Amino acid sequence: MSSWGLKCLFALMVTFMAVQVQAANELTIAILTNNVDLGPESALFGRLKAGLGAQGRDADSIIWVRRAANRDHHALERAAAELVALQPRLIIAGDTTSTQALAVAKRSVKSAVPVVFWSLDPVGAGVAGSFDQPGGDFSGTADAADTQRRELDLLSRLVPGLKRVGMLYNPTYAPAPGALRALQTEGAKSGIEVRPYEARSVDAFEGAVREMKADGMQAMVVGPHSLFSMNGRKIGGLALANGLPTASLVETVLQGGGVAAFGPDFNRIWFEQAIVVDAILKGQSPGSIAVRRPPAAMTLNLAAARALGLTVPEDLLGEARRVLP
Repeated sequence: MSSWGLKCLFALMVTFMAVQVQAANELTIAILTNNVDLGPESALFGRLKAGLGAQGRDADSIIWVRRAANRDHHALERAAAELVALQPRLIIAGDTTSTQALAVAKRSVKSAVPVVFWSLDPVGAGVAGSFDQPGGDFSGTADAADTQRRELDLLSRLVPGLKRVGMLYNPTYAPAPGALRALQTEGAKSGIEVRPYEARSVDAFEGAVREMKADGMQAMVVGPHSLFSMNGRKIGGLALANGLPTASLVETVLQGGGVAAFGPDFNRIWFEQAIVVDAILKGQSPGSIAVRRPPAAMTLNLAAARALGLTVPEDLLGEARRVLP
């Protein structure tokens, strides 16, 4: 079959599926993910179902249509376009890249289907005008407003006289520049220099961390990027080997030698996403629903702290959700 014929067949299939979706149940909800598991048996989807139950909705009566791209950029674009064409009642985006892909797909066909997202920084990603009034067809949940302040506060309490912090940085991820600006703004308030060190591949990690140490950085913050979260153990090991107390957004860095992680509390986030879903299903415009920003949950790695010769204050231990011995 020719390329033109395949495109026509795909269009007919999507149109047929959209008609089926609309005819079967108005409460059809689509889910698009790139690097998170929201499958029917996943723990996070279980939390979403529980949240819907708390809002008086039976999640089992909803038709769920799922697409998972598994970090394949082209598959993500195709899946986003397909779900938008299906015209479900709303689409849930499981991560920032899925949210951005849906924004592109919606613009291309001028779709008004609402999107409920989890995104580290929806403003930086270009899908929300602000956190209080996102505007348009998008709302959901984002990273805590004070994560960068808490990262620097923790490192300051662990490292006496802290004045220089390096940030492992990959600017190719939309939320990364905003995280850097926030970290630098918080650092300026307390006289701490924050300097970015770019690493766009795994091979660049070692050079970036060694350069931090050579430049006199006293600690490190790992910026947001899936490259970093997928290779957190390696980054944590490099930080420990170079004597750099390290804070990150993900616990994988702790596995190698990071001292603290300020990760989103996804159990809470996906339970509370149901509040946004329910509001939209009741007719509220997504653009008028403020983006939710629950506090990050802190995990401490005492073994890494001891290996670095750090003393962890008792009050800091009390602030942690979890302490690794």
